[in-house]
Amino acid sequence: MIRHISIFTLENKKDKEALIKLLKEVAEQSSLIVYSQVGEHIGEKPPVGLEGPHFGDVIQLIDFNNKEDAAQYPQSKEHLYLFEKGPVMKEVTAIDYEFVK
Repeated sequence: MIRHISIFTLENKKDKEALIKLLKEVAEQSSLIVYSQVGEHIGEKPPVGLEGPHFGDVIQLIDFNNKEDAAQYPQSKEHLYLFEKGPVMKEVTAIDYEFVK
């Protein structure tokens, strides 16, 4: 299986709930996604000027059956819908990796 993790940092923090709702809707509609989990950052961010990791606003974890499905997803109508309807992002970080279920 292939797991894809995206960390979204929003330009406008007020868009957080709308993004979470949209990510859940898209995952339900996609035949390529076999599992999805969406959450928001609940911890405190480090004070300005303090060294440390970058914390995003929203995370999505999605699983695909294989590399082919994962490769098809970025061009899928569901994923493209995110760009059309989703909020403006300051930054998106992602990683894909293979795992055995």
